[in-house]
Amino acid sequence: MKQKRQILILGIILIALAALYGGLRMWNKSSEEKTAEEAESEKIHMVSEKEFTAFSYSNGTDKMSFVKEGGVWLYEEDEEIPMSQSTIEGMLSSVSGITAVRKLDQPDALEDYGLTEPAYTVSLISEDGEESELYIGNVAGEDYYAMTDDTEDVYTITSDIISSLNFELSGLVQNDVVPSIGSGNLKKVEIIQAGETTVYEEQEDMDELAGGFGALTLSDCIDYHVQQEKLTDYGLDEINRITVNVIYKNSDSDEEETFTIYAGSVDESGENQYVMMEGSKMVYQVSKEVVENMMTVDTE
Repeated sequence: MKQKRQILILGIILIALAALYGGLRMWNKSSEEKTAEEAESEKIHMVSEKEFTAFSYSNGTDKMSFVKEGGVWLYEEDEEIPMSQSTIEGMLSSVSGITAVRKLDQPDALEDYGLTEPAYTVSLISEDGEESELYIGNVAGEDYYAMTDDTEDVYTITSDIISSLNFELSGLVQNDVVPSIGSGNLKKVEIIQAGETTVYEEQEDMDELAGGFGALTLSDCIDYHVQQEKLTDYGLDEINRITVNVIYKNSDSDEEETFTIYAGSVDESGENQYVMMEGSKMVYQVSKEVVENMMTVDTE
C-alpha cells in the first residue's frame, strides 16, 4: 500500500514537472516572438516593400533601367537582351527591403550630406503606379547618408545597397548555357564546313572531342544582340561559319538531344574565336584551342 502511494506521488510530481516544462517553453516562445516584433517595429523602412514594375539606378554618370513585362525583367535600353532574373531580383530586394541605421535629429543643410547632388539615385515604380526615389549621398563612416523623395528627413544606411548595384551589363545578362557533355554521354559529332561534312561516331573520337566540349564556357560575350549584317564581321554568316552538331544523351531525361554551335573567325589577338549558339543572337569569344578541340581529332 505504501509503495503504491509512493508511485502515485511520483506520478503526480512528473505530471507537474511536465506541465511546468511546457509552460516555460510557451513563455519562452511568446517572449521571443514579442522581442522579434519589438525589433521589427523599431526598424525604419525607407522604401515600401511592394511589387515593382520598373527599377532604375544611377551613379551620376551611368544609369541602368529595367522594366517588368509578363513577369520578366527586361533591360530597357535593349529588351531583346536576356537578363538574369535572379540577379535583378536580388538587387531589387536589397533596395525595397532597405532599413535605416539611424535617423538624424535636426540635420544640417542637405548639401552637407551630399544629398542635393546625390552620388546614387534609385527610382522605383510599383504596380499601382506609385513612383519613389531613394537618394544616397556622402559616406558617413562605414555607412552612407540617404533620404527619400517624399521627406526631408536624413538617415544613414549601410553600404550593402551600394555593393549590390551592378553597372556592368555583363554581370546582368543571362548568358547561353552549354549542356553537360562528356565522353560518357557524347554520341555523335557532325562538322559542316564549306559544304563538306565530317562525322565522328567512334568511341575513341568521342573521348577526344569530349574534352573540348567539357572546356567550353560561354562567358565572354562581345555582342549581346548581333545584327544580321554584322555576322560577316565575326565570320558567323551562313557562308563562312562552321556548324558543329552534337548528339548527346541528356543525363536528366535519359534521351538523346542535339546541341548546335557555330564557330566563326579568329579575333585580332589570334587567341580567341567567335562562336554563337543556334537560336541565339549573342556572340562570344572562346579560346581558339578549345574550339579546335571540339572539332578535330588526332588522326595519328
